[in-house]
Amino acid sequence: MRVARILIAALVLTAALFCAASNAAIVDPYSFEPPVPKGYDMPYTLTVYLSRQMVVAYDAATGEPVRYMICSSGLMNPTPRLNVTTPGTVIQPWAKWGSVYVRYPTRIKGSYYFHSITYNSKNSVNAEAWRKLGSRASHGCVRLTPLDAQWIAYNCKKGTRVRIVSNDDSGLGLAAKHSEIKSYLNKNGITAVQPTLDPTPSPLPPDLDANSTQTKLITALQNKLRQRGFYAGARNGKFNQATIDAWNEYQLSQGWDADSVATTEEQVHLANDETTIAYNCDLKSGFTGVIVKHVEQRLAQLGYFTGTPNKGYDAQTVKAVKKYQKAMGITPANGNLLASQQKAFFDGTVIVPTPTPDPGLKIGDSGSAVKKLQNRLYTLGFYAGSINGKFNMATQSAVIAFQKAAGLSQTGMVNDECNTLILSSTEYVGTARTLSIGSKGIVVTAVEQKLALLGHFAGSPDTLYDKATYQAMKLYQAQAGLNQTGVANTQVLESLFAA
Repeated sequence: MRVARILIAALVLTAALFCAASNAAIVDPYSFEPPVPKGYDMPYTLTVYLSRQMVVAYDAATGEPVRYMICSSGLMNPTPRLNVTTPGTVIQPWAKWGSVYVRYPTRIKGSYYFHSITYNSKNSVNAEAWRKLGSRASHGCVRLTPLDAQWIAYNCKKGTRVRIVSNDDSGLGLAAKHSEIKSYLNKNGITAVQPTLDPTPSPLPPDLDANSTQTKLITALQNKLRQRGFYAGARNGKFNQATIDAWNEYQLSQGWDADSVATTEEQVHLANDETTIAYNCDLKSGFTGVIVKHVEQRLAQLGYFTGTPNKGYDAQTVKAVKKYQKAMGITPANGNLLASQQKAFFDGTVIVPTPTPDPGLKIGDSGSAVKKLQNRLYTLGFYAGSINGKFNMATQSAVIAFQKAAGLSQTGMVNDECNTLILSSTEYVGTARTLSIGSKGIVVTAVEQKLALLGHFAGSPDTLYDKATYQAMKLYQAQAGLNQTGVANTQVLESLFAA
């Protein structure tokens, strides 16, 4: 069994190295040059042409250009002219500098870096930095597209020669290249130049057993076992009995021999295993790992969790577990999912919560749906407040008035039935608004129809309160013994609709 696994691991590693050397490629997003092979410590040189706001990568052996990159150099703090070799840094997909984020920073010298344009957050690119790419705009660093910043981070490691020069002495037609790239970016947007590579692979780990002394690698193994619920002991870098027991349990779960040795192949398999879990760890707030995602997926299946399952046991997880525990009569219902509870949680019969009906729009809500509701209640005459998209007390009073007129339960909340009726009906009108010349709405139509029925209005009823409506209203007020103002306030409207 062990010989077979070692042979398989050797074949997998040989194939991976062959593919990395011969097939993998970083595709030039602008299609101006052939793809450049992906590799490590590649012999390139970089020249920044400040007058063109372009960076060119050259093959160090032949001097031939292999990649063209548009950039933004320093504006208020000009990028210095340099001829240096890079000191080398770890690859950073993200770095936060002050209030902004950047992608793949590679140090040139001191505080000067190649890096991507700036981001307001990891989900929001800085629109001004994107718009100005190709002109001087940075604080001294050399800004690039995110994909170009990643290319440099992967391919221009420690010792890469970097020249920063003022004038274009390349003879490569960089002005035209600049225009082509800028046109491409304007047409295709930021999504066309987002990073695409996987992180740099770590060296494959050696076999680990009770005689191993690589504490960091053993700790990493303990972490991976813990993240899947197999290991509850101290993560101390010792391949002790607790680690052996957890590892043997994992081996058996995969159908392997439980031999107390974690081979290279088996460790790689574990690192990529997102499906196998065990029930040995107490789970609580702050726990992270694959098993947490399984817990949240199970809670979502049962109806207790509404978020997107992830690997972090956070406040939303705690809240959902508490609901589950209360429904099952588990005490204390504290949101901690103990190891002793997990088998029943994943495999046993559980109580599924009864869905709570959605009350719909209610006081405290806000947004476009509330604004639409206010507009409709206004035109019907039930609402006289500000149409601001906020479901306040005035909005609630208007809803209750409509519900009373329509014979609905007077809850002050707008469920689907009530909302449909409000948005479609012209039968019910209110008396909250004061109507005068220039007023508009369905309530005006109802007023004119009533005035016509009483013989005071001779025109065709519409939604505009005009001079004809005004004169007809004065006639009605005279007949009803009201002040003849031609204006219909709440008192006048109530009298008119009751007549």
